[in-house]
Amino acid sequence: MVIGFDHATLYVQSQPDGAWAWDIYEGQEGVPHEVPDSNKYVRRIKGLGRGSITQVTENELVVHHEGSATFGVGVVDKGTYRETEQVTAGFADFADPKARRVIVWDEGTGFLRARTSGPGARDSDPAETLLAMPESLEINSVAWESAAAFLLSVSKSKGGHAIVRCRTKDGSCEVAATLKSQAYLPHG
Repeated sequence: MVIGFDHATLYVQSQPDGAWAWDIYEGQEGVPHEVPDSNKYVRRIKGLGRGSITQVTENELVVHHEGSATFGVGVVDKGTYRETEQVTAGFADFADPKARRVIVWDEGTGFLRARTSGPGARDSDPAETLLAMPESLEINSVAWESAAAFLLSVSKSKGGHAIVRCRTKDGSCEVAATLKSQAYLPHG
């Protein structure tokens, strides 16, 4: 399954075979060969242990550690995944356009947490901001609208679905749309 890509690499997760990376520029150098014209540009990613890639951001990979509520974020260096930060949660999204925050959802409560490492981490960001949402919701997916706001696709415990817009500045949230069925928001 294709998980995502950054500026030069396509990441593929295959269970139980592990994760692979492919140089997306291979085959585009003007030589008339089928893409890819060589297997030497497809490489296995080492260092994931029993983890699976769940998200690709501009500069990092997010790995969910099998059998736990732990997400790691890190980089691939010389073919090996190097974890730089861990978050314990039922759900975590690292696609903040400024790479400064992570959306964390655990046991019915949502937080916007400051990144402790990575390209956008800043000491001046608040450590954690509670998202002003009812506790009886389950998060299904996230899509960042901008650095100032993101959307959550949520399900209510008694049935019903909604899209909720939250602001990064203060954690305030509002229902943007009420739906009859669950919506999936693509990572963006």
